[in-house]
Amino acid sequence: MMLTEASLSIWGWGSLGIVLFLITFGPFVIFYLAFYILCFVGGGLVVTLLYGKTNSEKYLEQCEHSFLPPTSSGVPKCLEEMKREARTIKIDRRLTGANIIDEPLQQVIQFSLRDYVQYWYYTLSDDESFLLEIRQTLQNALIQFATRSKEIDWQPYFTTRIVDDFGTHLRVFRKAQQRVTEKDDQVKGTAEDLVETFFEVEVEMEKDVCRDLVCTSPKDEEGFTFTITFLSPVTG
Repeated sequence: MMLTEASLSIWGWGSLGIVLFLITFGPFVIFYLAFYILCFVGGGLVVTLLYGKTNSEKYLEQCEHSFLPPTSSGVPKCLEEMKREARTIKIDRRLTGANIIDEPLQQVIQFSLRDYVQYWYYTLSDDESFLLEIRQTLQNALIQFATRSKEIDWQPYFTTRIVDDFGTHLRVFRKAQQRVTEKDDQVKGTAEDLVETFFEVEVEMEKDVCRDLVCTSPKDEEGFTFTITFLSPVTG
């Protein structure tokens, strides 16, 4: 009987304490208490991990200096060189000697690099040396072309030679066209007949000059282009 009364007394006082605790601190105090305990445990774990990490790094650093051989002087110099700021690249923008021509040519080079090189090169590397080499190569080619062009006397070419060549071409074409039309009316002339007749008339009129193979054979055309490009005294 006394044991039962003591048990009821404990449960009564315990229930009363819980009710008073909830009334005093609110119904969500249990969640707050669990949250505080969780934060306390988590904070303790974080502090322990950070402390252990710091001590481990110090120990590894001591081991590295103790057991590993010292690095050579070249490695720090390389690291120092890599940390330096990129030097400004200076480009000589002179191409032909005329500013009114050089600026548009520089824009063409810049747009060509932007549209055909930079869009894929920057996905591989940020180093500007490759782009600089391409730019200098293009500029050197333009400079050589401009230099060679200045060595040619263009006035007689445009006023005499090109006019004579154009007039000769027209005369050969008209004579070939006339010869094709004078053939038998029953045979209808084709474009191939006109081309063949044209070169026959060209041989008759210019004697030692015939451009048949150069104009009709892709292989001979490539060979002729190679000859005038690489073996000509003007470009060589």
